[in-house]
Amino acid sequence: MNLGLTSEEEIIARICGGEKTLFHDLIRPYTRIMFGYADAVLRNSADSKEAVQEAALKVFLNLSKLEDRARFRAWLAADCDQRGPNVSPSAETAALRPS
Repeated sequence: MNLGLTSEEEIIARICGGEKTLFHDLIRPYTRIMFGYADAVLRNSADSKEAVQEAALKVFLNLSKLEDRARFRAWLAADCDQRGPNVSPSAETAALRPS
């Protein structure tokens, strides 16, 4: 991530300190990767976008619990791995998929 001279750890500290609008800058470099992972699991663009939004919200709500801020990327990847098997497609797209 390249936010000038500011590291991810500094961005996380600022977000946890109240600068919530910086979260978009923190997560943006990872959304394409998150979408690719979700799409590989769900095989539906709309469901994948929703899964990424849900994951980003969960990360935002739990960011203050991240003990080692230098490991944000690994923490995010672990969250995506945990969510993968638990993310279910919408009823509409599930009905369209062959069994």
